[in-house]
Amino acid sequence: MRWAAIALLASAACRTMQGPGETTAVVVHPTPESRTAIAQAVTRALPTHEPVALDDEALTTTGVLVIERAQRRNPVPLASGGDPRDLGVDERFHLVKVGEQCELVHDRTGRHYPLMGTTCAPR
Repeated sequence: MRWAAIALLASAACRTMQGPGETTAVVVHPTPESRTAIAQAVTRALPTHEPVALDDEALTTTGVLVIERAQRRNPVPLASGGDPRDLGVDERFHLVKVGEQCELVHDRTGRHYPLMGTTCAPR
């Protein structure tokens, strides 16, 4: 099972719920360390804990990250009655700044993941 990541660019997709003291944010000056921190947070948040591949510019424009569930390839061709299997719903995350700390928030669970070595700014 594989996960693919895309950052949504639509402004409607950028609306997020914020907790007290949280400010919607974007990553500024992405580094290998910040990309690793984001990938590790997403991996911990997903039920399979499988590693994800993120775009180098993840969370730098909208502060929103959507992890799309890959479809499992069925060995039976579609023309022969096979069907792709949907492996579940996409997972959505958003970036917030709490004080000086950048945190990735898993929208479905509301759980926060601190991103060490990541610089973010209010959006």
